Amino acid sequence: MTYHLLTTAYHPQTNGLTERLNKTFADMLALYVDVDQKNWDSILLFVTFAYNSAKHETTGFSPFFLVHGLDVYTPLDAILPFVPDGSAYDYIQNLMTKAEEARQLAKIHLTKAQDTDKSRYDERHRTVSYKEGDMVWIFTPIRKVGLSEKLLKRYFGPYRVTKRLYDVTYEVEPCDSMRSKRRLTDVVHVLRMKPYNDPDLQLENTTRDNSPTQPIADSDQRTFDQVYLGPVTRNRSKQYQRVAVSRKEGEMSRSG
Repeated sequence: MTYHLLTTAYHPQTNGLTERLNKTFADMLALYVDVDQKNWDSILLFVTFAYNSAKHETTGFSPFFLVHGLDVYTPLDAILPFVPDGSAYDYIQNLMTKAEEARQLAKIHLTKAQDTDKSRYDERHRTVSYKEGDMVWIFTPIRKVGLSEKLLKRYFGPYRVTKRLYDVTYEVEPCDSMRSKRRLTDVVHVLRMKPYNDPDLQLENTTRDNSPTQPIADSDQRTFDQVYLGPVTRNRSKQYQRVAVSRKEGEMSRSG
């Protein structure tokens, strides 16, 4: 039975098996390709042969062995004589039995490796959910010729969540599209989203938290140096000076 999974943009984890294979082939090609990278197709055959004939750490077998039930024949094997044990029928039966045992063992190894990876992921994963109407940033990696990829903007928005499709996928639309006759929506994975905080509200809250403190009254038993008024800003520095001058003038008037 074949299962079709719908993937979202910029989320290769949905098709992780294929993406991991592509990365392995790309890393292998990078070891042998020329500087101009124009001969990759001529060495692809040798890279594929090396991949299929090599023993994989996860399964414990080579892909060629799991498919055909025997190791790949190399030029050295073609030179040396091969004498099978017993009759041809026994050889075929042993080959089929050995291949089936290898496939079952590889399946056990794969399941164990997947469970280990899942446990590691669950340890550091934090479940995030959004509701309709929430404002979010959307991670969208882009590349531009002549510009450093590390310095490019990665998050765009704000976007508004319009619908929760599944546990990890949401339908969003740009806030600017509300003023447009054409509604532009996109389906994104939750890992590409992060909450949007209005800069105006952040500035208002910061201003409120850093508002000047009332001047220290003479009846306050604590000294001026013992009172912490928060971070020293320009306005707060001026307030310190006014309080100090006022206290000094008061002392001079009482002594006179």
